[in-house]
Amino acid sequence: MKKTLQELTILDNFLFGAVMSDSENCRLLLERILEINIDHVEVVTEKEFRYHPEYKGVRLDVYVKDEKGTRFDVEIQVKLTPIGRRSRYYHSQIDMGLS
Repeated sequence: MKKTLQELTILDNFLFGAVMSDSENCRLLLERILEINIDHVEVVTEKEFRYHPEYKGVRLDVYVKDEKGTRFDVEIQVKLTPIGRRSRYYHSQIDMGLS
């Protein structure tokens, strides 16, 4: 079902991606949540990591790199389900890309 722009909230994947694709919005959110200062960020929405065609890859909602090379994964969590394993798996995929 299509929604009008007025019906969308930040929990909508489209709107979340649109808002977070703006590097200043993303930087300000990370600074507020993490309580750190960040000079600038590079943002990629729906970043996919797939290292082998036979293995399951991941698609990150928002993949961010700051001026120091620190990587951040910003995900929208709609369902109230435990995210520990998924988070560890996503971060392991990011780490593999840094090797």
